[in-house]
Amino acid sequence: MIASSEQVTPGCGVPPDELVAGPGRPSLFWISAARSDRLGQSLRLDADEISIGRADASDLVVDDLGASRRHARLAHTPDGEWILTDAGSTNGTYVNGVKILSTPLREGDKIQLGTVSAFRFSFREALEEREDRLARALRATGIGAFDWNRTTRDVALSGGAERLLAEGRGFWPSVHPNDRERLSGLLDESAGSGRRFEGEFRLAGPDGVRWYMLRGEPFQGQDGAVTHVAGSLVDVTSRKLAEAELRRQAALFESLLDAVVVMDLQGQIIDWNRRAEGLFGHAKRDAVGRRADELLGPTGGDVAREPTVLLPLPGEPSGAREVTLRRKDGREVVAELVVVPLKDAAGRHVADVAIYRDVTERKQLEARLRLADRMAALGTLAAGVAHEINNPLAFVLGNIVFLEGALPRAGGDAAAPPELTTALADAKTGAERIRSTVRDLLDLARTREAEAVTDVDVNGALEFTLKIAEPQLRHRARIVRRLDAVPRVAAPESRLGQVFMNLVINAAQAIPEGEPARNEVRIATRYDAVTESVVVEISDTGVGIAPEDQRRIFDPFFTTKPVGQGTGLGLSICHSIVGSLGGDIQVDSAPGRGATFRVRLPASARPARLGAVPDRAAAAAGLRILVVDDEPLVASVIQRLLAGRHEVVTATRAGEALLLLRAGARFDAILSDLLMPEMTGMELFETLGAELPDQAARMVFMTGGAYTDLARAFVSRQKARVIPKPIDLDELDRVLAEVARTDRDGRSAHGGEG
Repeated sequence: MIASSEQVTPGCGVPPDELVAGPGRPSLFWISAARSDRLGQSLRLDADEISIGRADASDLVVDDLGASRRHARLAHTPDGEWILTDAGSTNGTYVNGVKILSTPLREGDKIQLGTVSAFRFSFREALEEREDRLARALRATGIGAFDWNRTTRDVALSGGAERLLAEGRGFWPSVHPNDRERLSGLLDESAGSGRRFEGEFRLAGPDGVRWYMLRGEPFQGQDGAVTHVAGSLVDVTSRKLAEAELRRQAALFESLLDAVVVMDLQGQIIDWNRRAEGLFGHAKRDAVGRRADELLGPTGGDVAREPTVLLPLPGEPSGAREVTLRRKDGREVVAELVVVPLKDAAGRHVADVAIYRDVTERKQLEARLRLADRMAALGTLAAGVAHEINNPLAFVLGNIVFLEGALPRAGGDAAAPPELTTALADAKTGAERIRSTVRDLLDLARTREAEAVTDVDVNGALEFTLKIAEPQLRHRARIVRRLDAVPRVAAPESRLGQVFMNLVINAAQAIPEGEPARNEVRIATRYDAVTESVVVEISDTGVGIAPEDQRRIFDPFFTTKPVGQGTGLGLSICHSIVGSLGGDIQVDSAPGRGATFRVRLPASARPARLGAVPDRAAAAAGLRILVVDDEPLVASVIQRLLAGRHEVVTATRAGEALLLLRAGARFDAILSDLLMPEMTGMELFETLGAELPDQAARMVFMTGGAYTDLARAFVSRQKARVIPKPIDLDELDRVLAEVARTDRDGRSAHGGEG
């Protein structure tokens, strides 16, 4: 009899290819076992009757929790048959998958006991080659089967799977703590429902923590109740690691701040990330499968080249370069592009990865900085040029004005020759045009503190602008107003009016004369509560602006008007003024569709107040005036213009004027150039403030526009009266009237800047 598979039994432990069965005596070959070292072994049946079970008293002991202590009996009958009989086992005895009570065995029959143990009954000397390979494969992998006992909740591993456990540790203590409850629940659910199950869990073994896939099905006892769940156990660690790596790479791919587009060698999009969706406006599902050059290329002209063409060498990365691409909404985006070849494990070039970094805002900022640098340089140049032009222009224009008044008197009763009157008028017109251009130049250099900031009624300023511009608009277009109630804005009123005037005149000049009924200039205002700003839109139905010109429309001296009809300073001045007020100005136009200029200004947070009404009273006659200017002709022309109404004394140096005042001379007003060599007008003021404060309070400064930082700070600090050159006679009379009312304490009747 065979007492146990552990005992020395004929054939036990001998490789199958060395087994020789006795004549008429069969063998049982292990084809499935709880212990992997039994796979492929044979047990020759030398006895005529053996008992099989889990009990130590069995002739053939099987280490299978699914087997009963007395499971089955195998007997050799006198007529030569071998009969297998179930011994009342819990899980039943199966032959070729059929549950039996008693059956004769034939060559090759498969006997299954419990849930794991299985034998092949055969008179052959060895297992068939296929089953031998299977047995060896299971033994080599160390992966096999499991059996879960519903009553004891123990799990038995077989087929080499027992090697997964660390020495001295059972199954459940080896299961990862985070997976125990879930795995136990899956087994309970399978036993309760009678359905197959599968689940993944982690197991701590000799090689560390690894992932396994369990697939099993419930087994019923004789009463029909599920007593066991058994099945296969497969190591899926490599797959889990690969999936985790794919998830990590996908998360990295989606979280990149740059747009990443993967294309095949034909330029078709294989994949792109979330940033690409945001940058280009196309969802991934709409982009995948389309050619990159067709999807992102410009709407007209040559499309962008394929990424592979961008590579300097086949399969090599390309250097960074700037490309202009088209968004879904038609807008252009400027991006810095780098193309990297994607290669497989064999080094073959299989795709291209294009990385786009959005540099649109950076390019716009660079353009604004370049414009700001140009404006700053131009402002410095403009101030210097204006000063050099305004000094001679002051005496040229002043003498023309003087001649206009003196010519009729010189002729007595005879009228002045018409050609002489016309020549003077033309000369004055030319000089006024020069003064206007120079003042535009000075606007580029003027700072915020150059003019007082008040709370301006935007709608009122626009109505005043339209009234002044009406002669320009009358023969070109109808005026359409849509002025909402809007808050006031903090701005110098005259400078804001200059912005509106420039924009309205530009709108008028964009429309040809002759058909006012067919054209419109629309003026609209509204309040934007989101940005807390006042929006002014000035639109026309004129010729429009080409896209390439829109990028330069605010550059100084850039103009699309014919020669002689514009200096190219108007819009650059508007841009400078609006920017200095914390706002912005934009243009929306296309050839043949007119243009809309949109000015956005922050609403004033200060309470509205009424501005002071300027005093327009004429200066009183008989003032004693001192004119101090290092340009003798400027002093002379002022003396000439004021002669007959006032007593005018001139000095060409501040030091000369100071000596005169120290000697006891006193004046009702002192007109002094702000910047002069040797001693400036500012230094003269400071000296008089210490020695003769009454005379210092009567100073009025003249400037050709060359403000230094020191001069600008001085004017702001002292709230000094400043009048520009060339001097407007009406403005001069107004200032002299104000100075004449200065009291003994040196304070102006109006106070502040004149």
